[in-house]
Amino acid sequence: MNDKQKIGLLMIALLCNFTFLATAQSNKPTDDAMKLPECIKSHGIDSLETRKNMSLFQEDFKNKDYDYAYKWWSYVFNNAPCSYKSIHQNGPAMISKMIDNPVYASRKAKLIDTLMMVFPTRIKYFGEEAFVKGLWAYYKSKYQGEQMSEIMTMYDYYYSNATEKLDEFYLRDYLRVAINASKKNTYSKENLFDLYDRMSTTAEQQKIANELDSVEYKNWDVFYKNIDKMMLPYLKGADIDAIFQPKLKANPEDKNLVNKVIKLYKSDPLYKDHPNFIGLIEKSYSLEPSALSAEQLARYFEGKKNMTKANFYYEKAAELSNDNGKKEDFYIKLAKNNISNINVAKSYANKALSINSNNGQAYIILGKAAYRNKCGNKLEQAAAACVAVDYFNKAKSVDPSCSAEANQEIANHSKFFPLKSDAFFYGLKEGDSYTIGCSGETTTIRVK
Repeated sequence: MNDKQKIGLLMIALLCNFTFLATAQSNKPTDDAMKLPECIKSHGIDSLETRKNMSLFQEDFKNKDYDYAYKWWSYVFNNAPCSYKSIHQNGPAMISKMIDNPVYASRKAKLIDTLMMVFPTRIKYFGEEAFVKGLWAYYKSKYQGEQMSEIMTMYDYYYSNATEKLDEFYLRDYLRVAINASKKNTYSKENLFDLYDRMSTTAEQQKIANELDSVEYKNWDVFYKNIDKMMLPYLKGADIDAIFQPKLKANPEDKNLVNKVIKLYKSDPLYKDHPNFIGLIEKSYSLEPSALSAEQLARYFEGKKNMTKANFYYEKAAELSNDNGKKEDFYIKLAKNNISNINVAKSYANKALSINSNNGQAYIILGKAAYRNKCGNKLEQAAAACVAVDYFNKAKSVDPSCSAEANQEIANHSKFFPLKSDAFFYGLKEGDSYTIGCSGETTTIRVK
């Protein structure tokens, strides 16, 4: 269909029915724009011509006939920019398709220039500056990627001011541009790390806010993982040291700074045992004690065989935890770590049993402690083995998962039962009840 045929059909439609115009005019310009001279007559000097070109644009844009669509679009954009918001919305999509098509290679530079005119024009007449700058930054990064400073300035405005839902796609592209700028030494690593920290915090917040929306939650979770992958080559502990250690020395009580640097350090696997990292974990704990940081420190110091500090932090983790299961585990860990100190080990085992009376490990610890606490005469010391076996039997009766260990301990400690002759000397025989005077434990005598 040639131009004359299209226009003829359009004029018939205009004369018969003007209702399509209401649907085309989806949004009005801002109140400030309506005061501008070019917006007083929003459809330009020749409103019929504007409507005709807009209708033709819509038809050819829909049919992907961009040669014609561009011609109709240009008329409306240049002569009646206040008339239709959709001319600014669909224009970039059309022009981008033309730029990417080799058929229009000779026009590419001019098309890019035209594309970059659409966004400030849209802001001028229809507002939504933050959203439009995000879109503008994306197209600029795609076609004018060398203008990194301008791109990041627009992305930063979008990131800081967008009132609608943030688009993870734009944020990811923002970080990509920032990484490239850092490679070219036009954007500092400090700024890059700050941007990454800001984005990862946003992702964490969005995941929490969208826990009940599986699609949104997944989108932000993927975004979080993607930016981690993007930053992995750059998050080296030595760089973090150089940038942030002076700041930490100047502001040692800055909780937000401390936690930010901890998060950055965690990205470098080689820094998980570094003194700077561990020092910050301890600092974070002192500024804001938590079960999580206490546990992390306990496990670190335990790995370093520093049991004094390990036990200190396990104790704190148990005190601070709101999870009874975790508390129970911490108390068992403390009991095992202190098995040579009988009274301390028994105290922690009993704390675990106060949470869960069916904790088999606690009974095994009490059994070991009972034998190590052997005291008094020869019979009393041997009877301590009987007490130990009582605890081991109790352990497997309440917690079958520890039966193998309990049976092994029973076999080991049975070797130390009283001799039949020693029991007879004290007037005792197999099966008699007996209380060990020096420990106060009561058991059933078994002999060998």
